[in-house]
Order: sequence, then C-alpha cells, then structure tokens
Amino acid sequence: MNKYIPEKIGALEEYRPDTSYRKIRLDANESPFLMTGKVKEAAEKAASDLLSNRYPDPYAKKLISAFSEAYGAEYDNVVAGNGSDELISLIFTAFVNPGDKIVVTAPDFSMYAFYAELCGAEIVKYRKNDANEIDFNELEELIKKENAKLVIFSNPCNPTGRAYPATTVAKFASSVDCIVISDEAYGEFCEKNITVMDLAAKRENLIVLKTLSKAFGMASLRVGFAVTNTEMASALRKVKSPYNLSTFSQDMGAIALSAARDVFRVARDIGRRAKLLKTELEMLFGDTAKVFDTDANFVFIDVLDDERAKNIQLSLAEASIAIRRMNGRFLRITCGSPEENTCLIEALAKIIS
Repeated sequence: MNKYIPEKIGALEEYRPDTSYRKIRLDANESPFLMTGKVKEAAEKAASDLLSNRYPDPYAKKLISAFSEAYGAEYDNVVAGNGSDELISLIFTAFVNPGDKIVVTAPDFSMYAFYAELCGAEIVKYRKNDANEIDFNELEELIKKENAKLVIFSNPCNPTGRAYPATTVAKFASSVDCIVISDEAYGEFCEKNITVMDLAAKRENLIVLKTLSKAFGMASLRVGFAVTNTEMASALRKVKSPYNLSTFSQDMGAIALSAARDVFRVARDIGRRAKLLKTELEMLFGDTAKVFDTDANFVFIDVLDDERAKNIQLSLAEASIAIRRMNGRFLRITCGSPEENTCLIEALAKIIS
C-alpha cells in the first residue's frame, strides 16, 4: 500500500451504491414523488434567479428559518448541513477524540461506523435481539461498562423499519452520561410520536438529525439538519466549512419546507402504504421468510438464506427493479408508487414460484 495513505484509510471499505440503470428503483428509500404545482413553480424561479458567481449564505438563514417554522424548533438550536452525512461527520469531529468509544447498534445505518472509524474512534457494537429491537436497559449498561463517549441510532431504524416512542428515547437520553444522537431521517413516515426535538434543545447530551432527502423527495440536493442545545449547535458551526450548502440547495430546501404540511400528509400516506406492502410480501413469502413490521417507507425481509437473497435481487434486477440486499440473507425494499409496488409484487410472484 502507498506509504502516504494512513492505515485507518486503507482499512476502510468504499461505499458503493448501485448506479446501474433500473426502471424502478426501490433500493435507496427515496420518495417516489417529484414536486408539483406552486412548489415546482417557485423552484423554477429560484433556479432562474440564481447568482452562480456569488458564494452561498454561510449561515443558511432562510433555510434554517423555514425549517424552524415547519418543525417548531428554535432557530439557534438548528445547524444545516450537506445532508445528514456531513452532520454526522461534523459531530464526530467536534465531540469525539481518537480512542474514544462510540456505540453503534446493529443492524443500523452503516455510515455511523464509517465516520467513527474515520475520526479514530473505537467502535463498540450493540447487537439487537432476534426481533431486531433495542433493549434500552441493555444498551445503557453497555455504555456504562465501556465508558462510551457517544451512542448513535436511527429512529425509525434503517434498515429494519422499527421505531421507538419519544418517551422511550427521552428516558434513555436522561439515563446515560454520553452524547445521544437520534437520527430521525424517516420520522415523517411514522404515525407514532417518535421525535425528541423539543428535548434536544433542553438537554446537554442530545442531538436529533433530520433530512430533506426522504419525505421531502430532495435527495439530490443533500440538505440535512441537526437540532440540539445552543452550545452544541455553536460548536458544530465552528467545525463546518463556511459555505457547506449551495445557494440552490438552500433555496430549494426553503421552498420545500414551505409546503411541509402537505409533505407530512403525503409521507404518512407512504408510511401506510409501506405497511400494506409488508402485508403483501408476507402473503407472498409465506413461512419461507420473515417480513418485519415497519414504521418507515421500506420493508425489511429475512429470506433465511444468503444465496436465495442474492438470486431474488439479481432476478429483480433483470426485471429492471432495484432493491437492496444487506448482510447476506436480508432484503430491504422501498415502498414506491402504487404502480411500482404492483410491478414489484408481480415480478416477485414469478421469481418465488
């Protein structure tokens, strides 16, 4: 290996999303819908008025104001980032030193461990139970035993779709002496009350992550938010690059957030359709697979055999349908439009039979 490349970088595995063309993409938990109506008109005007020769607003004032209004958060408690990924990286940069222990749950979003490794932290994995659920008492004990600096998990969970009530997360955050990050990227699809944003503004140790990539259907613009107390928010602003979000992303994000009420309604509809998709998949697989309950916009399936999971993914790819295979025998399938879901079920029925 090149002697100038640090060992920690050489040991990392590159994240390789599937970029091949598929007519139906159900592999990245994206929204199946594009913006329409007045929102689309406002977006087109923003694009035509863009001053591309000028740097963007380093404080993203209009964007954060729009987020604060849509979510009821205080302006000073919000930091905008280039997607949640940048914010995760900034949090680790700001608050974690090399050798500190970071607890991640498994299975969960793979980029948590990636950024933890990048900052030189020691990763401690908490393995969920057979139902893919967190026992928060066990997690608390592990944090105390390891003297962990930080714990991070998604709620609802990516990839399992499992969500935990706000009261459970709040009680947990109050019981541990470490930074707690609750990633609520899929919260808008969930009919349960899972958000702890209000508490994040009051507690010293709690950070909530939100994104416009999922329910708002703006994955290509990379807009995310961290909501926390004013001191931690100030620390994050110190370590971010000055112009981390383009003017276009800021303008488009503010426009999308102005339609938040409609977005929340559509997201809940998608969440309900994901539950229907889960039921259809259960009927299709029968007792040959375990289809997990979902509170998000995707369904997680254990098909019980690595080779079978691989064959299903490849067979669907031949039908121009992309899904995600994870950890060998698991499949994660995004809830698409009604038409896309129908195509998926028809293709799967042929493959399974």
